[in-house]
Amino acid sequence: MGWKLELVETGRGTASRRIAVARLDEIVAPASVEDIGLNHGTAQRILGDIQRAVVALQEDALRAKADLRRRLDPTVRLKDYRLRRIESLHGTLTIRVPRLMRTGRVEPVPPLLAGSARSTAEYRLLLARLGAWMSFRAAAGLVEELFPQASGGCADTVRRRIFDEAERISARPPAEARAEAPAQSIDLG
Repeated sequence: MGWKLELVETGRGTASRRIAVARLDEIVAPASVEDIGLNHGTAQRILGDIQRAVVALQEDALRAKADLRRRLDPTVRLKDYRLRRIESLHGTLTIRVPRLMRTGRVEPVPPLLAGSARSTAEYRLLLARLGAWMSFRAAAGLVEELFPQASGGCADTVRRRIFDEAERISARPPAEARAEAPAQSIDLG
């Protein structure tokens, strides 16, 4: 006997959608303290499975948004679907984004999914912070250890993330940039 984890739609209407997310083997009485709960690898795998299910729902919402735009504007038609691969802390996400085009006009249709990043902001920021605190290689190794589903954890990626984050911070207007609070104490030993 095993267990399965599902996302169940709640709210409007009577028909609710169910998406099977993950399966667990039989859950038995633990033999020791080490056997209590989920191990790190299983927890990361389940988080990745949940994230992929959410991305599938977001893909459906993008498709519905594209259909709505086509119904509202008869000059808009579906060009194709662009496959986007986005690195996250819980694995690589793949999403098919509908691309729209106008017939008979030169002006483009605004994209349904803004941005061109190949990774989530959370992933980029964590790599930049860890890379600022330790060597690039150690930061990449720590991300690989803590988030086994994440990929791209090499020293060069960490270095690029630090420079990208520094550039993003320096591009902010002075009013937006907040001053860091002074340290209360510093331990040197």
